[in-house]
Amino acid sequence: LIKELHLWSSALGPTTIKTVFFGGGTPSYLTSMHIEQLLKTTNSLFTLPVDAEISLESNPNDISEDKLTEWVKAGINRLSIGVQSLDDNLLSVLGRRHSKKDAIEAFRNARQSGFKNINIDLIYGLAYQKIDQCQETLHYALDLEPQHLSLYCLSIEKGTPFETSVQKGFIPTPDSDLAADMYELADKLTSESGFEQYEISNWAIPGYVCDHNINYWRNQSYLGVGPGAHSHMY
Repeated sequence: LIKELHLWSSALGPTTIKTVFFGGGTPSYLTSMHIEQLLKTTNSLFTLPVDAEISLESNPNDISEDKLTEWVKAGINRLSIGVQSLDDNLLSVLGRRHSKKDAIEAFRNARQSGFKNINIDLIYGLAYQKIDQCQETLHYALDLEPQHLSLYCLSIEKGTPFETSVQKGFIPTPDSDLAADMYELADKLTSESGFEQYEISNWAIPGYVCDHNINYWRNQSYLGVGPGAHSHMY
């Protein structure tokens, strides 16, 4: 990654980068030292404003007090936690390795460590998920008072084990009408809690819209670094 950053810097010349996003997988698996090295390299090769938004995606189980302290020290100022659901039965269906308790504890630890901008990632339209389970998860998530919520509808991708499970009848076909009801419920509850929807799957408290998301949404330039990463520049 560091070598690729150097190559891009040589190709692009002097460039200002307004946001940095560690995502596209599970970057919280990386050691804090590697996160710090990548940010130092980015700062040395490109112009990064003092108030640049620097986000890191993390699984709840990867969040420890030591890592949180080191992430803050490295310059991460926005954390996106892949909670997915706050229902233990649904987390089991998803094959997640964290529990509802783990996710809530991870969020609270992140807040205590100094993160003032935290996003919670949730999935709706899950197999076996009922509307009351969706509502309960949303209530739990909103009670934590995050600055941002991302809610993604489960989709079946071709060639995946999930598609095979649905085709063989091991998992029921997702109900699109029920998923639509969940989406409307999410919009209602987030609005009542002071959130504003600024993109199809994203809601934020005023002043905490994700700049990185907005950049994609407006079809502006971005640089993707890493295996399979996609860039868009004009």
